[in-house]
Amino acid sequence: MESKVLEMLKQDKIVFKASEKILLKPLNSLTREERRKYFQEIEPELKALRKDLQNLFKANPAMREKYLNAIVSEVLDNKGVINTLNSTVIKALGSFDFYRLLNAKAREKNIKLSLQTNNYTFLVWLLIFFILFFYILITRRG
Repeated sequence: MESKVLEMLKQDKIVFKASEKILLKPLNSLTREERRKYFQEIEPELKALRKDLQNLFKANPAMREKYLNAIVSEVLDNKGVINTLNSTVIKALGSFDFYRLLNAKAREKNIKLSLQTNNYTFLVWLLIFFILFFYILITRRG
């Protein structure tokens, strides 16, 4: 499974030594060994990549838009699942712009996103949980 964003980074001659297998998986689906390798070796490299990308996007706004559109289309193709490489690029782009564009395109194409990308759904469920929790506490005391 090849990533559009990974291909774009390779075309722009942005090189990193991290394992592509780990970069193309969501962080929550990594095995114990992969997670250890990620936090010990790959995460520092991704932090440096994020800073390089931020500088690149400041210097070239057209490239920023190109990456923003590519990452939104890739996440939509994956039904809202964000892999570790995408997460790093999203942090470099700015998460507010990314999520705003992602939600707009998802509504436009009528794609239901997973809970991890649909921020408002999570907040609504959290609010419902706390309301029910406090309702149960109040009714048990009386």
